Amino acid sequence: DAAMEEAAATEDLAIVHPHVTCDACGRNPIVGVRYKCAVRDDFDLCAPCEAKDADCKYPYLKIRRPSQAPAALITVLKSEEDEAMADDDAQAEAARLLEERLASGQATW
Repeated sequence: DAAMEEAAATEDLAIVHPHVTCDACGRNPIVGVRYKCAVRDDFDLCAPCEAKDADCKYPYLKIRRPSQAPAALITVLKSEEDEAMADDDAQAEAARLLEERLASGQATW
């Protein structure tokens, strides 16, 4: 419901993350939703800066309240080789499913 979403957004704007600085714009403290990088050490963004960071190659943890902030965060990323293999596996699976559907008459060219 739109009213509930608006109330949640208003509540998020009232939350203050003391002693946390946005590493993009320098806002201190971050007010509203805080985004903590899961890879870079001590790297945080405010919501407006996170929205502009569309090309970031790292995942972020969305923290609505300071009490949700982790004491520690460990992230294991896939290697480029793992990602390439996953892409190849996904393409092979899509091709297999298409072949099955074509053979069963569920899909046509």
